[in-house]
Amino acid sequence: MITGNEPPPYETNFMSEKTTPSGFPSGYFTITNCENGRLLDVATSSTADGTPIVLWTQKENSMVMPMRSPLADNQVFFVDHTGALCSKSSGHAVDIQDGHLVLRHRKPFILPFPNSESHPLPRITYVPSSKLIRATFACDPNYPPPDARDPTNAWRSRDYILSAIPLRKPPSFLENTMAMMSTIGASLSKPQALISGPSVAPIATAFGHDDTSASDFALRDDEVMEEERVGGEDDTDDSTELGRPVRVLEVPIGWFEKGASKLTLAALRRRQWEVLPIHSHKRKTGESA
Repeated sequence: MITGNEPPPYETNFMSEKTTPSGFPSGYFTITNCENGRLLDVATSSTADGTPIVLWTQKENSMVMPMRSPLADNQVFFVDHTGALCSKSSGHAVDIQDGHLVLRHRKPFILPFPNSESHPLPRITYVPSSKLIRATFACDPNYPPPDARDPTNAWRSRDYILSAIPLRKPPSFLENTMAMMSTIGASLSKPQALISGPSVAPIATAFGHDDTSASDFALRDDEVMEEERVGGEDDTDDSTELGRPVRVLEVPIGWFEKGASKLTLAALRRRQWEVLPIHSHKRKTGESA
């Protein structure tokens, strides 16, 4: 039995199965975030190497392939015969670069191997019971130089899961003014603050972290469960933007069993996904899936 903490085993003999060994359906499918209802989407329908994959509002309602608009193919994915997650619009595989999903063209073998340009694709799997999408790497995803490899292989003892990232709307002019007045008032009540200057809180970015860590692949241990800050500003997702970022989070193995209950419901649902198959033809009433 597959638990929420174990990816499904990979087998090659699955020609008659409705799902692939990666946990995704056979054929084409869409991937929807459980919290915000947006779909994984290849940005701007680009086919270029390194194109980011983001979350975007649904472009097509029909789940019957002949009835769908080809313009929505950048929200459709499939698993190829090697087990790689791929985009229908380009046929290119999905890779992970600096903690973000991107399109990846096949590259020639380049030494020293592996490196950021030439490396095995991560194995991206789906666990329907927990609705988690996780990544398994065949090498250190930070691609350190050969003489700087971690002898402990710490990356092997981590779990890598896909999560939507909340996006806050920019503060209004009134909110900015009130914040400035509050800062001035606090400074006047503490004269020493006028000399040393007020402390500045980290600025929340589109990825829900302060500027110093937003681009890092591996979150610090105290940032792994950033959504535990119940009611905190970084947990707010009220932007009017149509899109949302997605990120591969590095978390301790066993976090789902040990730490999921500590998350807010919204935070947990941002890490959960609905994978819906797209049918090849319109089914008759009573016809089984």
